[in-house]
Amino acid sequence: MIGILKIFQTYEQTIYFILGLGGLVYFWRFYQAWQEARGAVFGLEAETARAGVNRAAVSLFILLLIAFIVFILVTFIAPVMAPDIPQVLPLQPVEITATYLADPEAAETLEAIANISASPTPLPTVDVSLEGCVEGEIDITSPEDGETIRGVVEVSGSAQVVNFDFYKLEIANPSNSLWLTIEAGNNQILENVLVPNWDTSLYSPGEYILQLVVYSDNEAQTPCRIPIFIANDQ
Repeated sequence: MIGILKIFQTYEQTIYFILGLGGLVYFWRFYQAWQEARGAVFGLEAETARAGVNRAAVSLFILLLIAFIVFILVTFIAPVMAPDIPQVLPLQPVEITATYLADPEAAETLEAIANISASPTPLPTVDVSLEGCVEGEIDITSPEDGETIRGVVEVSGSAQVVNFDFYKLEIANPSNSLWLTIEAGNNQILENVLVPNWDTSLYSPGEYILQLVVYSDNEAQTPCRIPIFIANDQ
């Protein structure tokens, strides 16, 4: 299902373009058949023309239905479908051995490039703030702030705001802002379960940040973030 949604998201404009061309073709056929039906004199001729009108009308309806289904999938279904959680892998620096030339200027240039390439640019760190945590609206009640967890755990809290769209629960390492989706949903939650069974064994032991993001009027509200410690045995 996720793969199909990704295809629709990637080729959404192309699909609409093809459906639009098909709609123009069948609209023209509908118009021609309608004109023939109006000008038909004999019964058999009129019956054939009416059959053409019906076929063109059904084809137009099917194309419109396909376009409507694609719009619903891309606009409303795709944003709340949570992808599989990938394994968090450490970044490894790339070692580059510079080859020095006889030309001193060229050698200095290569050395500078090697030094830059050998020092990977760090990702932005995560700012842990309870500013976005509002009790009964956007908050995480379990696990608690700074709690140590292991194995399969339940995540509880609230995701209930005015003009609610959907919510996402994400996790990141404090040293970078690469957020990974744990769960998403389109139902409002009030002091209840956000994620029933979260398998923390997918992650290496260490400090992490949990983030609850709630969308309202197609905009993300200020996220609620809490630090946790995963203590699974490796």
